[in-house]
Amino acid sequence: MEHKKPRLPIPLSRDEHKKMLTRRVPLIRKLASKTQAQVAEALRIDIGLYSKYERRTPMPAQFFLTFCAYTRWDVERLLGVQEPESDGED
Repeated sequence: MEHKKPRLPIPLSRDEHKKMLTRRVPLIRKLASKTQAQVAEALRIDIGLYSKYERRTPMPAQFFLTFCAYTRWDVERLLGVQEPESDGED
């Protein structure tokens, strides 16, 4: 059996990281068939604050695990190691 080398993320600038997170958060939420209100409630934050995480402000790291557990997505996909639409097998 051949072992695949893990795919390492490409280093991103701070601005690129911010854009990537603000794109992935709503994509992952939608792929998980969740509403903004549902995710905000799971994170125990106001929907207005959560909405900012989908538009302009990167989601703080303190919410990554809860967000990923609630949407049933891997943190690696949220952070860009894998594409959200990928099944993880290349």
